[in-house]
This record gives sequence, C-alpha cells and structure tokens, in this order.
Amino acid sequence: MISQLFLKVTQGYFFFSVRRLNTKKPKMREELKKKIKKNIIQLKRDMDARDLTDYFIQEDILDFNDVEKINGYNPNTSDSRNTCFFGLILDRSDEAYNVFLMALRENSLEYLADMVENTQVVAQPSSGN
Repeated sequence: MISQLFLKVTQGYFFFSVRRLNTKKPKMREELKKKIKKNIIQLKRDMDARDLTDYFIQEDILDFNDVEKINGYNPNTSDSRNTCFFGLILDRSDEAYNVFLMALRENSLEYLADMVENTQVVAQPSSGN
C-alpha cells in the first residue's frame, strides 16, 4: 500500500493526514505459498510470529491492526499467533515471502529460512487451449 500525505491549511494551522490508498498488489505466487505450507509444522514449532511482525510493519505488508489481531489471538499461544500470522501473510504479495525469509534470518532462524527457500515444489501445469 502507498501512503500519501495531504496538507490542509485552515485558519493558520497546518493539519497533516495520511491516507492509505488501496493499491492492489498481486497475491503471493502459489509456488511460494507451497514452500511455506510444506514446512508449516516445523515453522510453527520453532518460531513465534510476535518476533517477526515488526519487519512486516516496516515493509508495509502488515499494519498495526494486523499485528493486534495476531498478538490478541485467543488463546494467546505461539501456535495460535502463528496460525493467524500465516493466514495473513499467505494472502499478501510475493514481497511478504521475501520479508518472511529475511525476518527469520534476522532472528537467528536461518535454518528455517533455508529450509523454506530450498523446498522443492511441483509447478502447476498451465492450461493450454
């Protein structure tokens, strides 16, 4: 999403407001989703989404409402936070995949990033008419 700054002058005061424009990014490619899904058990076992969310905010993939959803998930366990987190990022663009790998590496979880990145997936056959 793109943020745009609008400036309004009223009675000598400056008011700033940020409006998020609803720009449609393409969804994450199926092959990248599959790489995450094929490793979901190990990922959920070894990571906690709350350690990764700031990277997604920084890159404008998740917003504070998304993070509140993740951290407030009931019951508030790493498993339920991770379930919510994956539900959100798998619905985002390819950029979310790249940020996910980077966030894992930044949190000393390189082995998880490598595992996902090196996962082989079968390409979907294209429908040729």
